Amino acid sequence: MARSGGVVIKKKVAAIIITYNPDLTILRESYTSLYKQVDKIILIDNNSTNYQELKKLFEKKEKIKIVPLSDNIGLAAAQNLGLNLAIKNNYTYAILFDQDSVLQDNGINSFFFEFEKLVSEEKLNIVAIGPSFFDEKTGRRFRPTKFIGPFLYPFRKITTKNPLTEVDFLIASGCFIKLECIKSAGMMTESLFIDYIDVEWSYRMRSYGYKLYIHNDIHMSHLVGESRVNLGLKTISLHGPLRRYYLFRNYISILKVRYIPLGYKIREGFFNIGRFLVSMIITKNRKTLILYTIKAIKDGINNEMGKYKG
Repeated sequence: MARSGGVVIKKKVAAIIITYNPDLTILRESYTSLYKQVDKIILIDNNSTNYQELKKLFEKKEKIKIVPLSDNIGLAAAQNLGLNLAIKNNYTYAILFDQDSVLQDNGINSFFFEFEKLVSEEKLNIVAIGPSFFDEKTGRRFRPTKFIGPFLYPFRKITTKNPLTEVDFLIASGCFIKLECIKSAGMMTESLFIDYIDVEWSYRMRSYGYKLYIHNDIHMSHLVGESRVNLGLKTISLHGPLRRYYLFRNYISILKVRYIPLGYKIREGFFNIGRFLVSMIITKNRKTLILYTIKAIKDGINNEMGKYKG
């Protein structure tokens, strides 16, 4: 149940948290931040090794439903499971979270207020609003994901005069979604398993005529990659061989998607190749990285999707 201007509005909001071997301290903090903001917290656990500790921590908490899975079905499938539960139980909105995401106290009320304002006053066909992200390690704010060809739109300064900025895609964590929209335009693509899920979904929503925004006044930290390398003018994120497999394979997969713009595909091609080359320079296990990358390219071309099959 959301509030706007002190008035209670009977539109239910469910938070969906996906976990896989989570840090329970951060997860507890996430629960605490959400408890007073939403009607229900749906926690989908992807067969974590520390599930029993997770269960013990949350099973007696209020407002939370824990759904344990016997296998890691992937991020997209777990998100869809949570979204379907929210729809089945007649929630109006759902907000997605990774296991290490903590939203500020007024975040969901602010999303709700701006969402309803856009729909009622400006008659916009909006599907989702997300937070403004900053890099957890550097504190630097990420620029809004609005592109001109392969380049980010040159936002020189984001002011709070207009709290919303329209974007091309939203990061899934913190994404506040109107559930009625995804009934017609579809949920997350489960075959992607982990990477490019939010990108593909966002561009698909846009192809249906829906708009997406970030809220400039609501901030959330985001950690990109397993490690970072400073190249002077730019710091890039790096991943291990398995995550690199998903990134390369899914990149090849989205090359085939007509509603994802060519400019974005070109941009991601350069980034994926660049990160691979940097990884090759600094990693001690080049053979493994090469083998995973070759398999990723083959699987992407042959549409061998889903969970990695060794």
